[in-house]
Amino acid sequence: MIRKTENVRPFEFSLRINNHIICQRFFNIKNYNNDCRESYELKEMLDEIMGTNQQLKLGLIPEYFKYRCVANSHKPYHLQNNTLSDKKVIFSLEISKNNVNKLREGGNNFNIEDLEKEVICVGSFDGNLFHPNVRYDVDIRSIIPDIIKVISKYMSFKNNTNTFGDVKLTRLNKLTQDELEKTYQN
Repeated sequence: MIRKTENVRPFEFSLRINNHIICQRFFNIKNYNNDCRESYELKEMLDEIMGTNQQLKLGLIPEYFKYRCVANSHKPYHLQNNTLSDKKVIFSLEISKNNVNKLREGGNNFNIEDLEKEVICVGSFDGNLFHPNVRYDVDIRSIIPDIIKVISKYMSFKNNTNTFGDVKLTRLNKLTQDELEKTYQN
């Protein structure tokens, strides 16, 4: 019997509420473009998934919570009073990439840093916009394929926007402290 070695799914998204994981999925991205990590498209992707502010349309997850409020006959989220806000609730989405397949190919030649996953992007929104019964009874299984589809779409673009106006986009975690100080002094 021939045993097939299965590649580990290198990408992961995790949805958290107040930094506690409530949903985590591993997946592959066909035609992944490494240049997307420093592009304007990541911001657009997070807006499409998590967006709530200054947009004509809510992101996938807030739109789902809004639908659940209406379906369960709770007050619409914009009409809620402050008595429903028992504590601060922040939903955050983290998209990351691990190096497991790279380690398999390299054999035993790796550093401990190679085992750490790389956070590609993080987005968040205020959960107090939604009724407590909706935000604490989170079941997003029905929209997980849509979330993965949006992530895959944006992270497989062939041409990415790497500048915004005259500014070259750079991931914050790649900047050194000296570069940060130089950037904010100007």
